[in-house]
Amino acid sequence: MIAILLLSFLSLALAHVERRAQAGALDPEPIALRPLEWGDVNFIATTDTHGWLQGHPDDPSYSGDFGDFASFVSHMRDQATHRRTDLFVIDSGDIHHGTGIADDTKTAGTMTDPIFEKVRYDLLTPGNHELYDNELANTMYKIYAPRWGNRYLTSNVFFKDVVTNKTVPLGTQYTTFRGKFGTRVLAYGFMYNFTTPATNAVVEFCNTTVQQQWFLESLKEESDIIVIVGHNPVRSPELRMVIDAIRQVHPARPIIVFGGHNHVRDFTQYDARAAGLSAGRFMETVGWMSVDGLRNAACGIDSSAVDCIGKNLTFHRRYMDTNRYTYITHSMAHPKQKFDTWRGEKITKEIAEARRKLDVTKVLGQAPMDYYVTRVPFTHPQSIFKWLQDEVLETVLLPTRPYPAMVVSPTGMVRYDIQKGDFTVDDVFVICPYHFKFVYFSLKAVHARRLLEVMANFTKPTGGRDGSGGNHTSGSKEITDAVQWATHPLAPAQADLTPGYVTMDDYGTGGDDWPHLPVPVYLDAPVNVASKLAADVPDGTEIDLVFIDYYAKPVLKALAVLDPNGTYVPTSYRRDFDLAGMFANFAKLKWNKKE
Repeated sequence: MIAILLLSFLSLALAHVERRAQAGALDPEPIALRPLEWGDVNFIATTDTHGWLQGHPDDPSYSGDFGDFASFVSHMRDQATHRRTDLFVIDSGDIHHGTGIADDTKTAGTMTDPIFEKVRYDLLTPGNHELYDNELANTMYKIYAPRWGNRYLTSNVFFKDVVTNKTVPLGTQYTTFRGKFGTRVLAYGFMYNFTTPATNAVVEFCNTTVQQQWFLESLKEESDIIVIVGHNPVRSPELRMVIDAIRQVHPARPIIVFGGHNHVRDFTQYDARAAGLSAGRFMETVGWMSVDGLRNAACGIDSSAVDCIGKNLTFHRRYMDTNRYTYITHSMAHPKQKFDTWRGEKITKEIAEARRKLDVTKVLGQAPMDYYVTRVPFTHPQSIFKWLQDEVLETVLLPTRPYPAMVVSPTGMVRYDIQKGDFTVDDVFVICPYHFKFVYFSLKAVHARRLLEVMANFTKPTGGRDGSGGNHTSGSKEITDAVQWATHPLAPAQADLTPGYVTMDDYGTGGDDWPHLPVPVYLDAPVNVASKLAADVPDGTEIDLVFIDYYAKPVLKALAVLDPNGTYVPTSYRRDFDLAGMFANFAKLKWNKKE
């Protein structure tokens, strides 16, 4: 213990001596962090990184970049070797749509996918953001998945190959392998029941997959643990269904689950020998899970499963803030060791070069204040959704059109806060990475005025405001951003804490590596907002209803209620910018005025 504490304090000094990751990245104030608890088998997990390879340079808590993470992984593997225990690195999908370097290219991920691949993950699975358009799904199947081989798991995700006219697994449906120190792993990759992928992708419902012969046969493979890498909330009914199917065959086999999709830190224990962890979003969190009890002599692979029932495993979890101090403190085996590895340095340089090449730091305007997704109520002037409704949407309207108009948008398309000051190209994709096109049709003003009311009856908020159109809530004990950012009375000792995640999970509040000041959260924003239609426009007047093409289905569904006999065919509205471009256009128009 003395050696570990000494290592932590020596690392304090190292954190400030070594070079920075991305230019201008800020360091957190050093604190004493608890050592990670290692077990018989250990895991590092990421999920929903959404292209945030540069980290969050202006937020000290999350300022480490992907090169720093790569160095961390390398040193943690060295530690595992020294401890003679297995360590596996996992990613649960959604690596696209969220930053300039990820999305300001013809195909999302052109710049970031090759960088992401430089971290040696053991197991990965795609997310819904890998499947939204045909070109990206095609890239995943033909280029990305083959590079990972049998580590890229797609138990229920398929690709429609137009060359062979066959529907085939996008990656590998399951895999088996042995860790460096002998742990036998059987692994699957499951996506939630996603119903709106691109036309060349298919997601089979989980309850169907677990009845397939290949799945039942795969459960005969020898293993010490079964790992499920899921692009699902860890409390989702889909993952519970997969676990139940495995338990029918293996009532006591250890099951380790890694989830995602709902952008939260979470941990849940399904039974005495199964648990799941979700590692947040946007490279703000690196998850850690370790398992003890696998070496119980009564529970070997050749023992009867009955021998293991009732012999609990011990699970440890941690949600690590992604800064260099965290990485150095937890991973350095010797205080004089250099933290940055050649791989990490290469990744950091490639990220900086990608940002330079795409000019994502180009300033488009000056944001007059901070705008928040959940920190203020919808009626507050700093609500990003009120800003969208009152100021942004009206800039989409074409002055050359002869009719009054109204623009409708789902609030879930907005994903992140805006900071006061420079508003850059990168910020455009951070708050909205979607290239959906604007379309319109004419309808009577009376129907337009009731549209949001009717749509609210059958459209639901997107979990974690992912905006993907495919999110759903978690299972019986829902964990949302509201829980993680909930307000609690502050003790005097907490006065110097920085705002951040405060997570409640099945094991309580001890999972967060860094203590933080909880932030208020408000989830009162409507599902959809619209620009203002003048009150003096008569109900019988024809107006232009403008919306994004991706949202045509719910708009038409509402109009089927409002005007059952009407026929509405969307037509292209603007060709000069798309949904993401709307925010860039706004900044150029409204945030560039001279005082």
